[in-house]
Amino acid sequence: MRFALLSALGAIITTLATPSNTSAVVSLSSNSSDERRIPVEQARCYGDSLNKDWYLGSRNNLTEWSLHTKGVSPGRHHAEIYPETEMFGVTWYVCNCKYIHHQKVLAWELEDVQRILNEKCGEYQSGYVWSGKWSKGYSVVTNYWYIQRILNRERLCPIKCTFF
Repeated sequence: MRFALLSALGAIITTLATPSNTSAVVSLSSNSSDERRIPVEQARCYGDSLNKDWYLGSRNNLTEWSLHTKGVSPGRHHAEIYPETEMFGVTWYVCNCKYIHHQKVLAWELEDVQRILNEKCGEYQSGYVWSGKWSKGYSVVTNYWYIQRILNRERLCPIKCTFF
């Protein structure tokens, strides 16, 4: 009884302290990354098994690049190839389909993309994740796949996403 009363009192105080245009977020987990999820509309597997070290190296390079820049320019994509000398190395790239704003590529986002692809495709497999809500696409492919599309001027991002 005493616990129920204290719980109810705590809920009232939390509600009163929260401005009307926001909502109180109470985390029951000690790991705040559990709350960070990409709002995914589509995930697709491409079928290539990727080297774990190259996969993580490319992902980490993309995170580092984003830390030191404004992020991906509007209507563009940015890719990180690792290692650059291996045709079957790994490329992570992100498409920013917004028309005005740059988009950062945060470490937790890439970890979530990896989690999504692991669940859908298997560990360290190539694939694609699309978030329409964020106007943002994430791809993990072989360097060969990426370079061939660049050389052949094939689309890397969704239709009407990038300017060229």
